[in-house]
Amino acid sequence: MNTNHKLHLLTDLSLLFEVLLLIVVSIFMGTHVNPFFFNLICLLVTTLLILITYFAGLVPGLTFCVIFIFGQIGYVVYNYIYNDVFYYGSLFWQIMPLLYCLCIYLVTYQIKKAENLINELQINRDRFSVLDNETNLRTIRIYTDDFAFLSNVAIKIKHPLYIVIIQISYWDSVKRLINNEQLKLLLHLITNAIEASKAEAYIVYMIDHTNPTWASLTFANENQIKVFKELVKENFEEQLLYSEALAHLNIGLVISYYKYDSEEVKDAGDFLNLGINALQYDV
Repeated sequence: MNTNHKLHLLTDLSLLFEVLLLIVVSIFMGTHVNPFFFNLICLLVTTLLILITYFAGLVPGLTFCVIFIFGQIGYVVYNYIYNDVFYYGSLFWQIMPLLYCLCIYLVTYQIKKAENLINELQINRDRFSVLDNETNLRTIRIYTDDFAFLSNVAIKIKHPLYIVIIQISYWDSVKRLINNEQLKLLLHLITNAIEASKAEAYIVYMIDHTNPTWASLTFANENQIKVFKELVKENFEEQLLYSEALAHLNIGLVISYYKYDSEEVKDAGDFLNLGINALQYDV
């Protein structure tokens, strides 16, 4: 049974159990074992506990459940001592809130798992599609295919092949200062700066959105790459200056390049990682 089927099965079982609990509560309240207002108060508190579990999580929900149970015990003991009345039905309301909280937690847990699965599928789809949705650049899938071809060409004609890596400086800090719309704009500004700076010898890829990473495979020589590197930074700074949404932020780029060596580089991923590791030298 795959993950999807398990997820659907557990969600269905949780919802069925929730319906069963509703039926049990309805039948119990119709038997008049407890006074009507006692049942009503317990039902309202149980509803509150369900909401706490849904929004705050299982631990806070169970914590308040325990408090509610002790409150009921105190109330029952008080009535037994001073009024000589014992509510046998109170045992029902000591069990049901716990079952409800566990059930609602299972439902919300499965929903969150489903959302995570959908997000993961979306990321994988974007990662392996031919063109990136945001920047319209080639993706890592095409990069892998291009590397296999270009590395063979580099060996045959004995010409150096370089990878150029571009990332946003101090990305962890920057991402906390911008919203989704500003992020999209930032990605477009950087992509435009790269496109405006490159010559025909550069093939540009959008590698990653989590930590925005651009890569380029090129047969240009080292001096040409250095010029390209400075042009990208200058063009980006100029575009950033005229952007109303981003001009107030101090955003820079780090750019590295790495030369292909058939004895050192095992595959496309290895070449990419070596290029990313070289970013530490761009200060």
